[in-house]
Amino acid sequence: MLAKAYDRCVLVYTPVEWQTAADSLASQPANIIASRRLARLHFSGAYPAALDRSGRVLVPPQLREYAGLGENVVLVGTGRFFEIWDRSAWEQERELLDAQAPDIAEAASPSAMSVSTSGATGGDDVR
Repeated sequence: MLAKAYDRCVLVYTPVEWQTAADSLASQPANIIASRRLARLHFSGAYPAALDRSGRVLVPPQLREYAGLGENVVLVGTGRFFEIWDRSAWEQERELLDAQAPDIAEAASPSAMSVSTSGATGGDDVR
């Protein structure tokens, strides 16, 4: 499943991870406006993933436009899903992440910090 991310990139979910995310959103109280808006935001920007004859993922025009995807993109793994970024947008995001790394690490929950980040490459270019 392909979906809009909150950071102007495209999320790519496996069917299992999509179901987990959908179940989590669906379990939120319907009487809270923020829950309803988050569900609308997430589900209205989602599209089934389709492969072409060469086995490539076809990103719908709406998602390509939303994320500003050009000819060169970067795939970024996040653990539960991966993201497709326009290469120049990813370079800007990576610079921001590098500059804010100590603050991000300090603000992260202790359980999130138990995962080592040594050897991470930060994304793979795809043409």
